[in-house]
Amino acid sequence: ARYRSRKAAVGESALVMKPVQFALATFYLSLFIWYRAYRGFFVIVPEVFRAVREKLRKGVTEAETEKNADINPQTGKLRRRSEVVIGIGALVATFILTASTVAKGIVSGVRMLTRSKEAKEAMQSEMNLTPKEGEKADS
Repeated sequence: ARYRSRKAAVGESALVMKPVQFALATFYLSLFIWYRAYRGFFVIVPEVFRAVREKLRKGVTEAETEKNADINPQTGKLRRRSEVVIGIGALVATFILTASTVAKGIVSGVRMLTRSKEAKEAMQSEMNLTPKEGEKADS
């Protein structure tokens, strides 16, 4: 009898703590997601932009000819219009890289969801199980 009362007390205690533990887990997961989003968009993407811009700038200065006078002969620096074009090019390249990464992530997530559904259906058909009342049968 004493064991049962202790077990009931522990069971009730755990039941009371479940919402608190769930809230903490949700908070920590949300905090992690916000950190990764911040780091991705405000640390990594600007660094990629700077790297692409420097590579474009280096390519333009190395390919300098008389026909495309991108370097000001008096200062030895790139002209303003060349800087603007390089900045736009770096922005476009960074946007394409970011958009393709986001698209790959979405496609990967959708594939994971559809694979798990297919695996579940394959297992049900293999075991000759019928779907529960609330589930739809895709035929």
